[in-house]
Amino acid sequence: MQSLLGEMYYWGKQGIQRDLKQAVKFYEMGAASGDPQGLFNLGITKLKVDITLYQSPILVPISISTSARYF
Repeated sequence: MQSLLGEMYYWGKQGIQRDLKQAVKFYEMGAASGDPQGLFNLGITKLKVDITLYQSPILVPISISTSARYF
């Protein structure tokens, strides 16, 4: 469930405004509960360099070493 909410925030689906920090929060919750999709999404989100991250005033820290732990 957390991964689904994370995706909704990441992509701005179902009328939810895109919010990368909220997406990461829900991916972390999913990862903490052992959800494979949550682990994967968190790793990708922490690793992915998306041009929108640079255009947004709300930045998600990108860390290759942190990302590697989730794969």
